[in-house]
Amino acid sequence: MEQEMKKPFKTVITEYFEEIDYDTTGADRRKDFLPVNRQSRRIRVVTTTEEYCGSRHDPVVSRVYTYL
Repeated sequence: MEQEMKKPFKTVITEYFEEIDYDTTGADRRKDFLPVNRQSRRIRVVTTTEEYCGSRHDPVVSRVYTYL
């Protein structure tokens, strides 16, 4: 007997993104080899939760954004 594959009742996906802001003001264009001043670096975490509560065809999806 083959068992039918069932969808999980809850799926959680966590993604990490790096955001970097650079300061380009006052940069000397003649000296391209010099790095540009980095102002800020943030890590954005996106957590997506998909949960089947009542119906198999209508999941509840929530997405949470957090900065580290």
